[in-house]
Amino acid sequence: MFSSGERVRLDLALRIGLSRLLMIRSGTRIGTLILDEGFGPLDQEGIESFKECLRELQRQKEFELLIALTHIDSLKDI
Repeated sequence: MFSSGERVRLDLALRIGLSRLLMIRSGTRIGTLILDEGFGPLDQEGIESFKECLRELQRQKEFELLIALTHIDSLKDI
């Protein structure tokens, strides 16, 4: 059993991992990653970790476009 915050982190890790696997197998890039909501269970520390993860994905330029839809104000500033 995972907590709600752990499930959010696990979901993101699975999305990124599956995206990477698909890119390797297909020999092409996935241009866009869209994350739609689902961040509500994160506490402030979890939000900061999540933001750092998104920043790292941007730095790696693995996806041409990264979109995170949210109503959490502190996530809107990345």
